[in-house]
Amino acid sequence: MPAPTLLLVDDEENVLHSLKRLLHQEGYTILTASNGEEGLEKLESTPVALVISDQRMPGKSGVDFLRLVKERWPETVRIMLTGYADIEAAIAAINSGEVFRFITKPWNEGEIKEVIRQALERYDSTTKLVEALKSSNLQAVKALSEAVELKDPYTRGHCDRVAKYALGIARRLNLPEEEIRYLEYASYLHDCGKIGVDREVLNKAGELTAQEWEQVKKHSQMGENVVKQANFFLRIAPLIRSHHERWDGSGYPDGKAGEEIPLGARIIAVADAYDAMTSDRPYRKALSPEEAVAILSKEKGKQFDPMIVESFLEFLEDNK
Repeated sequence: MPAPTLLLVDDEENVLHSLKRLLHQEGYTILTASNGEEGLEKLESTPVALVISDQRMPGKSGVDFLRLVKERWPETVRIMLTGYADIEAAIAAINSGEVFRFITKPWNEGEIKEVIRQALERYDSTTKLVEALKSSNLQAVKALSEAVELKDPYTRGHCDRVAKYALGIARRLNLPEEEIRYLEYASYLHDCGKIGVDREVLNKAGELTAQEWEQVKKHSQMGENVVKQANFFLRIAPLIRSHHERWDGSGYPDGKAGEEIPLGARIIAVADAYDAMTSDRPYRKALSPEEAVAILSKEKGKQFDPMIVESFLEFLEDNK
């Protein structure tokens, strides 16, 4: 298997030289560019797994450059190098360019090698996921959802159950069969973006740090990006992106409220929450079905669409 290709973008020659020397030892193929324009030219001509870009450069800033990389080569993983004075820019890069990580200068060699290893693992997993999605085969999609769940043994079977609950709600609402079909795919793929979340974070028993929580919250956007690369799945991308929005507008990633949230996403939100509450997780034991139902009822009109909750409770009653 050919070595992954990495693109290093920085206007300081000594930085490029130091990074290139460090990463050549790891067996990667290394390309370099002194600014964003040159970096885009390299990307046009060569498939690149990972871009590491400085923030402060002549011409395009690192934020602007990485935003363009995201738009044109969404599968390429993006890392920003920044000084301590540029933390705000790094946060902007995470928000607008969906940067995988930012690394402060001067860097720790062991840390940067580990971050790159994780980034390339994400690239490899995402590439395989996109290729399988292009088959538009439900069995392949189910297998992919199981592969994602392997990162978190506590969620084994989660997507199967979410799909079952979501389809039960959809049929009670008499949705057209075509919409139900897309909802089924979306249910199996709603957490596919977790393939880009560190295994240690997904399995952490204690409270997440602010940075770890931000990483987890990005999974809905990453999932949207992954499925958009397989044209059949364009219709389900908004469902995946929005399945953590809340009826009252306090969810993520866009703060949508009420019927601004796609109907399929509102259905998945209820199915997902119920299964999460009634399953063991690293940070707590499962709630009883009765306890979970009480929470769903309490959250009607706040976290959840009241109509969806009522339909789901009817489905549960009918399937006792």
